[in-house]
Amino acid sequence: MGVILSVHQAQKSIGARVLFKDLSFGLNSGDRVGLVGPNGSGKSTLMKCLAALDHIDKGQITWAGSTKVAYVPQNPRFSNNQTIREFLASRGLETKSSADLDMDEEVLAWELFSKFDVPVYDFEQKYSEFSGGEQKKIQIIQAFIQKPDILLMDEPTNHLDVESIMQLEEFLDSKRDLTFFIISHDRLFLQNVVGEVMDLDARYKDGYLRIKGGYAEYLEISREMFRVQNVQQTKLENDLRWETAWLRRGAKARQTKQTARKEAAYALAEEVDLLNELNRKKKINLELKSHDHMPQKLLEMESLSLGRGDRTFFQDLNLIISGKTRLGLLGRNGSGKSTLIKALMGENEEVIRGGKIKRYEELNVSYFEQQRALLNFNATLLNNICPDGDYVHVQGTPIYGRSYLDRFRFRRDQHDLKVKELSGGEQNRLLIAILMTRKAQLMILDEPTNDLDFETLEVLKQSLINYDGAVLLVTHDRTFLDEVCDDILYFPEEASGHKELIRFASFLQWQDWKKQPDSVKLTPLVKSTVASGTSNLNVALVKGSKLNFNEQREYESIEAVVLEKENQLTALQKEVESPEVASDSSQLLNLSKSIQVLESEIEKLYVRWQELEARSRQ
Repeated sequence: MGVILSVHQAQKSIGARVLFKDLSFGLNSGDRVGLVGPNGSGKSTLMKCLAALDHIDKGQITWAGSTKVAYVPQNPRFSNNQTIREFLASRGLETKSSADLDMDEEVLAWELFSKFDVPVYDFEQKYSEFSGGEQKKIQIIQAFIQKPDILLMDEPTNHLDVESIMQLEEFLDSKRDLTFFIISHDRLFLQNVVGEVMDLDARYKDGYLRIKGGYAEYLEISREMFRVQNVQQTKLENDLRWETAWLRRGAKARQTKQTARKEAAYALAEEVDLLNELNRKKKINLELKSHDHMPQKLLEMESLSLGRGDRTFFQDLNLIISGKTRLGLLGRNGSGKSTLIKALMGENEEVIRGGKIKRYEELNVSYFEQQRALLNFNATLLNNICPDGDYVHVQGTPIYGRSYLDRFRFRRDQHDLKVKELSGGEQNRLLIAILMTRKAQLMILDEPTNDLDFETLEVLKQSLINYDGAVLLVTHDRTFLDEVCDDILYFPEEASGHKELIRFASFLQWQDWKKQPDSVKLTPLVKSTVASGTSNLNVALVKGSKLNFNEQREYESIEAVVLEKENQLTALQKEVESPEVASDSSQLLNLSKSIQVLESEIEKLYVRWQELEARSRQ
């Protein structure tokens, strides 16, 4: 396979900050590489340099002479009056006239519009009139009609719904002769699509790590790399202590030998400093706090139906949001997820077609929305965090604004930058930092994972898991959805004819259901009252879906798991009754919390057991 790209000793800086330096790598025809790395490491800048939309400061970027490159930017540039024809003809790399869109390209565009479910009926439609997800699909189609040798894509899954991402995965998998270089933080997308992962991170000695395999293989190897680096650092630090102690003792030796040993000690100190820099990893300490008072019911929907115009999104939804709710909303763009969120927040009352929403009178909501309306893009980071002084109040405690930004891995030289100068991931990180300053019983997050690096995703996940309020989550990141949510509420497609929302216990369960023939999965839904750790509601259990291999193993072992949990609960309850515990308030509190956790786990296991048993008998 021939080399189509060679990058040699590339360096790029923005102001005084070096994004990457001495970067050397190549791409062969047929390579399918996922580019990952921390926010601000220069991934998008590198991609623009490869697409000739920016330039490196030093080094060389060399393409094979006949290589045809197509580029899908993270956010396209377009005018409000630009038609679909004009947008497709612009190629993304340079401005071209609409005459450059030939007949073959038009035919291929119509084919791809159909394949990706984009509602284009006329090339003279305005690009700006389409939704964000539809615009992203048109961007991707714009790249494919060029029939490129290599496709450069910057966060192609942003703004796409889960089903569209799965379509894109299937389409890319079918293009086995296509070379592509993709920036993505969608872990499942990387696992399903790429054959290599390249991690652009200054903590590696070469400035990056490149491994064969998908995200799972990359995660395993990168962790081992850092473990080895940490072990090496510890050993060298021990050696340095011995050498420093020897020098301080003023050991008697021949002058040449002593000089050589001093030089070796200095070299060792430099190597330790380098490893310290490579292994330094700034942690984000996110602590989400709910309001002091947590009522049993935050929101209650009774026979709720929502619609707009001549369309009904869903009907007859009975749902209680309690303080323990961890609910994910899943469905295509435009299926009604954001409409439901707005209605729950007391907005768009006109969309309520029937039923009602009851809200706790003192309900406080923290809302993360895709458009980042909370941010003042023309103000600095520091002014966004503390607009009225030098301090920000977090859970009632004043914290110096710059120190608070430090917690979120913002460098001191960024604090006085305008927000519009940050990357998309850094803007989302700042938005999360602002939300952390607010107390709320309910967190509503609409696509919070866009552009976040893996480290921030992990910390946000753990923070939501530990949050003692309710969580309502919309995200296209399937891994994040499954990790955070205990229940998923699915909004069926309008074409299915079903107006009732469907509950699933996990994304994988929905995915198995989705793969079944319509004749099976669209049979009448079985109603059942479920009391889970997340909510008490009338939900629809899917009829006709058989157990897959993993679910069968889960079903066979779940009785033993329940029995073990119940034995643990019995032991704790006996321990609480003992006189020693009864007289120790601290121990009594800890045991009571453990009992509550076990009771919740057992309740969820019984719900899951009943569900698996019902499906196994179909």
